[in-house]
Amino acid sequence: MTNRASTWLAITIVITILTFVLPSFSSVPGLTPVFKLWKHMDWVMHAVEYGFLAVCLLMYLYEAHHTVRRFAFTLITPVLFCGVIGGLNELWQAHIPNRSPSWGDVAANVIGATAATLIFVLRMRPWLSPRRKSADR
Repeated sequence: MTNRASTWLAITIVITILTFVLPSFSSVPGLTPVFKLWKHMDWVMHAVEYGFLAVCLLMYLYEAHHTVRRFAFTLITPVLFCGVIGGLNELWQAHIPNRSPSWGDVAANVIGATAATLIFVLRMRPWLSPRRKSADR
């Protein structure tokens, strides 16, 4: 595994851990969210967060394997990963005081991951072709 692949894997792991740790602090008095400008701002933030997580996972897959050989695998893996992590996160929130799970949040997670994956694949398409071995040295 290359250094860049290791970096993307580490970023993915840290973000995944933070998705479970940070909601625990929202039950502390005085730390209520200030993002209540719009009714569905929470869903937008979920979509952006999990979209970023999906891109980090895609970058790891690309750097570790140097190509995207299985197109369907590339599209499904980050969306499935973000959906599972988002679902587990919502179940975790059921056990945190002043928090409640929401299937709308899970849907926003999956929508964000799907949108980010599609944008990533469409924008990075010229670079997703196999690299030459001499380029890695």
